[in-house]
Amino acid sequence: MILSDGEVGFNQSAVVDMRVAAARRTASCTSATTANRRDTDFREKIQRRDEMCVFTSWDGQACHIIPHSRGDQQIQMLSEERLILPSIQDIGDLRNGIMLCDTLHGFFDKRLVAVLVTPNAILAREDVPQADHPCNPADLRPALLDMRYTLQIINLNDSKLHRLEHNYAPNNRDAKFKDARPTSLPEASLLHYLYGAAILTAFGRSGVVAWQASGNWRTPRKQSYPATRSFNARTLENCTLTRAKREGTSPYSSESKLAGGHRITADEALDYMSNITSRQLAYREQAQWAQHKLEIDAWVSGCAEGNPGRTKQGKRKGGSRK
Repeated sequence: MILSDGEVGFNQSAVVDMRVAAARRTASCTSATTANRRDTDFREKIQRRDEMCVFTSWDGQACHIIPHSRGDQQIQMLSEERLILPSIQDIGDLRNGIMLCDTLHGFFDKRLVAVLVTPNAILAREDVPQADHPCNPADLRPALLDMRYTLQIINLNDSKLHRLEHNYAPNNRDAKFKDARPTSLPEASLLHYLYGAAILTAFGRSGVVAWQASGNWRTPRKQSYPATRSFNARTLENCTLTRAKREGTSPYSSESKLAGGHRITADEALDYMSNITSRQLAYREQAQWAQHKLEIDAWVSGCAEGNPGRTKQGKRKGGSRK
């Protein structure tokens, strides 16, 4: 471009391929639009099912049980490990959400409160005491008959939670839903997973620290929308641990509750449980493969003996021949 005084101006096309830049902007806008649509759909689904905060009957916010930042991969792994049927493939699934007022939402995300679903494999409905003030009399949503979703304050000795107990929702208050069909309610397995994370956050200390210091710690890769490239967190973590071991210092910052063996943070608790879940899945797959290998070996032995229908125990697959 030639300016009026004869000087040569900046030619953007000479250093930037405008077609590539335009395509990147279009893709970014499309991803952002898709993410916004997913968030809106999630809020609308939770609103239709819960109508308002399930514990206080106040205006509520759609809250993810497994945090949105953990992504689809995390909830798919949990769905497989906990044998959830039908399986959950989307972090924005209705069963991964619950409506809470803004104060409860904050406490829930910090793992200061959790939701216990009964009956379960250990507890019956009657094993959990009722709250002194079970619900708002003006709340006309139907009560659940065969199960309970009970709000529990994890550490009743925490002074920060006294105002929650007295001003918002008492301990052991049960939830109420507008649509109480069992197939649409929040998934109990996910709520219990978060319950375990809340226990770790409130009381977990040295066990997690020792496990991290062993070098087996790995922070799961988080997913955000729109999806972007990210560095390998495991490599950075291992480098940090190696440098700290060489220098004889703590690998964790002074701000981290893991430093010095203090309580762990909410995210660290989820990382810890995620690693346990991935190991359990690996052990299960290993056992299934071992069983499959035994069946293959039995079939190969049968082929060598001229009778591929028999196993090593001499039994014919599919029943005896008439």
